[in-house]
Amino acid sequence: MKKLLARLRYYSFAEGFSLIMALFLDSLYKRIPKQVFLVNNTYKHLVQNGAILRRERDEISIFFQNAKYRLRVNGSDFLVFNQIVFGGGMKRVIEIIRHLNIENPYIMDCGANIGLATVELKKEFPNAKIIAVEPEADNYKQLCKNISSNGFEDVEVVMMGVWYNLTYLTGKTDFRDGSEWSFALQESAES
Repeated sequence: MKKLLARLRYYSFAEGFSLIMALFLDSLYKRIPKQVFLVNNTYKHLVQNGAILRRERDEISIFFQNAKYRLRVNGSDFLVFNQIVFGGGMKRVIEIIRHLNIENPYIMDCGANIGLATVELKKEFPNAKIIAVEPEADNYKQLCKNISSNGFEDVEVVMMGVWYNLTYLTGKTDFRDGSEWSFALQESAES
């Protein structure tokens, strides 16, 4: 603190005040989860682009671009929404399917999480047949809600994991930030 005060004497009052506020806001920002800012920015963007948001207990339903997205209020669902819907997370996959000239693709969404990639793919390819696979129980429940909310009858939802060989699997959440989108599988010696 003494060093900071010593440095401040070389600045004008306005510059010193700006520096202190910047340091304060920076330390405050580190204490506030980044998701708070993301959710606020996502909300503003949605409203500006004609989306309808509705709070339903522990969920927020978003009607946006001819689809309904059901996101849990707590957890990583807004991060997934931002990545898949706003960030164009499926853009390259959609380009590849179009480039291959596949009109009615059969798609397997492994690690479907809450189903937002499946929703985006069905928006682009309404006649696609999709199998959405998700091993984590709470994500699976949300996946089912997102599929049924959009009336997708040709999407099969399966609660299981996919691995490269026949083995036992166990879940882990030490990937990314440890929240819902961090669920991953690893081999296990136990059944």
